[in-house]
Amino acid sequence: MKREHGNTMTDENTAEMREQEEKENELQTVISEPPIDIVLELLVTVGNCGLGLPVTLFVKGVMVTGNIISFEDYMKKTADNIRSSTNLTEMDEEISREVTESIAKRFDTIRTDSLQRGGSPRMIHLDNVKIFNQNGNFIDISNALWRGALGSIDGWILGTLSRTE
Repeated sequence: MKREHGNTMTDENTAEMREQEEKENELQTVISEPPIDIVLELLVTVGNCGLGLPVTLFVKGVMVTGNIISFEDYMKKTADNIRSSTNLTEMDEEISREVTESIAKRFDTIRTDSLQRGGSPRMIHLDNVKIFNQNGNFIDISNALWRGALGSIDGWILGTLSRTE
C-alpha cells in the first residue's frame, strides 16, 4: 500500500506493527497480574474440594482469619443469606421477595457456570470470619463470608487467630 508524499507503508509492515502491538498488550497483561502464592493456591484448591482449613490472611495491613470454603459453598451461602435478608423492609414485601430471589438466583447461576469452567482458583473464600485491624482489635461479624483475590494476599498463616485478654 503506497501513500502520497513519500510515506510508504506496506501491508507486511502494518501486519508486523499489529503483531508487535499485540505482543506488548499481552506482556502488559502478564505484568499487571499480581503473583499468587502457589502453596496458598493449593490450599484453596483443597478447600474447593470441601476440606475447610483454618487460615489467617494478611491483606494491606489487615488480618483476616477464618476457614477456607469452596467457591460453591460461598455462592450457595451468599444466595441463602440474600434469601433470608430482612434489609429490604422498606419495600413492599412482594417486591422485596422478588428482588431478593432474583439476586439469589443470579448467584446460583454464577456458581454453576464457574464450576463448569474449572481452572486454577484466583479467589479465596472464607467463613467464620474475624477481621483484625492495625491496632489489634478485631471485628467478629456473625454469619460473615469473605472473598478476596489470591494476588492481593501479602502473607498467610495456616490456623486462625483469636484475641487473648
